[in-house]
Amino acid sequence: MIINHRNKVMFFHLPKTGGSSVAHLLRQHGYRDDGPDENGHLSASDALKVFGDKFTKYFKFGCVRNPWELEVSRYLWTRRTRCDEQVWAEGSFKQFIKMWCQSQYKDRMNFDGLKINGKIILDYVIRFETLQEDFNTVCDKIGIPDPALPTWLPAHCGQIK
Repeated sequence: MIINHRNKVMFFHLPKTGGSSVAHLLRQHGYRDDGPDENGHLSASDALKVFGDKFTKYFKFGCVRNPWELEVSRYLWTRRTRCDEQVWAEGSFKQFIKMWCQSQYKDRMNFDGLKINGKIILDYVIRFETLQEDFNTVCDKIGIPDPALPTWLPAHCGQIK
């Protein structure tokens, strides 16, 4: 999770939604990783437990993506990056979805991670399909000028273009 305590802003990062580009730009403006999850994917319910009263007072936003596109992206990414895990790397998309539904991470890495008691708790939701436009709206609210998002290359390249 990316936070700016001075500005009272929390960014919830769901994987494969454009959040890495958002997080990179936020870090350039003084935002920092915070919370117990080393991967930066803290769920809303966990964030409420960790940050307590601050949670309700902060502006909260995150990115979402069409569920079908999200799972296809996750499947292709997994095939590229987890070559040592044969089932993940060589399994069909159908097998992947079955495994994912049984995974311990499924609730933290989809829309459920943004919900408390079945309700999305964000103040603003950025849609992947309109990522830059929606991020511009957030930046107007949190005071970041000229929020041009970087385009990320695959993780193994380790750079931004």
